[in-house]
Amino acid sequence: MAIVPDAAKSFNVNELGLQKLELEGNNPISPTINGAEETGSLLAAYEEINGSRQKLLEFNMPEGSGFSYVPAPMIKAGVGLIKDTEVMLRYTPKTKIGDFGNFNLFGVGAKHGINQWLPGGKMLPVNLSVMFGYTNMEVGSDLDLAADDVIQDPNNTENPYNASKWEGQTVEMNTDSWTIN
Repeated sequence: MAIVPDAAKSFNVNELGLQKLELEGNNPISPTINGAEETGSLLAAYEEINGSRQKLLEFNMPEGSGFSYVPAPMIKAGVGLIKDTEVMLRYTPKTKIGDFGNFNLFGVGAKHGINQWLPGGKMLPVNLSVMFGYTNMEVGSDLDLAADDVIQDPNNTENPYNASKWEGQTVEMNTDSWTIN
């Protein structure tokens, strides 16, 4: 299990660079999947129809799970080399996670023992080392949007989007992290 840092438990929808959606209300902060179990920001889509601005739909961003941990199953392999050096590999193949979506991970690292370089280092009761690592994680999730979600307004005489525009919507996240210790 890995602990999700507080900074990764929420995000500001205004920083997403959305082109068709606008913030409704005044709360741009929404929880991530590992954030609080509270409703996210209210967003809406507008379109110019017959010379007037029409609201097509509105929805709240999903609430978080309230669970601050993520499973971290992976293949970890390391090979010891000369001079107390080790190279490491972490890998999780693309894995489907129930109805949520998919997940995959790749990482490499290296560790080097430094006792050998310290005067009297061989007599120390602990092994000191330096380590660096790189990890790439990708998560994807399908969105369940339907044309039925379009607000039914009696003044809105046409919906410029056909139903196929709502199909195949996804959210994807790709993160890179570096570790040095």
